[in-house]
Amino acid sequence: MSKYDKCVQYILENQNNFYRIAYCHVHNEHDAQDIVQNAIIKALENIHTLRNSGAIRTWFYRVLVNECLSFISRNKREIPFENSEIFDREYTESFYDPHDEILANVFRLSTDNKVVILLHIYEQLTLKEISVILGIPLSTVKSRYYSAIEQLKKQLTNKGHSTNIA
Repeated sequence: MSKYDKCVQYILENQNNFYRIAYCHVHNEHDAQDIVQNAIIKALENIHTLRNSGAIRTWFYRVLVNECLSFISRNKREIPFENSEIFDREYTESFYDPHDEILANVFRLSTDNKVVILLHIYEQLTLKEISVILGIPLSTVKSRYYSAIEQLKKQLTNKGHSTNIA
């Protein structure tokens, strides 16, 4: 099977995961769909740059995250978080529980920390894979992860909740 065919197969099998990542960045169904579509086009157009077809997972997540960050940068706006808007969508999955305070607080993290938490906790990527995806040292990923966990603990403690995170 060619790299192109493997990439297409991987995309088809994981498209909901990609949408979830994009949606968590922009909180808008149509923008998230556009981001995923653009990421797929870029990936397929540049599949020749992938040296190892076994690395499609981390390679595609890198394309997707870069597309998310580019979208936010191009639009130069803060993405608002309002429970009623985010969870009032056709797209439903257990991940989007409108009563999940941890997820609500994840959305409030800085972009750098939010990306690490979403990829590690919700997409189950290793910290090393996240390092490759983001193109930053593993120590930086670890630092962002632990910083985000501490921020989440503080936010939940301030609201009177137990802090059994991580």
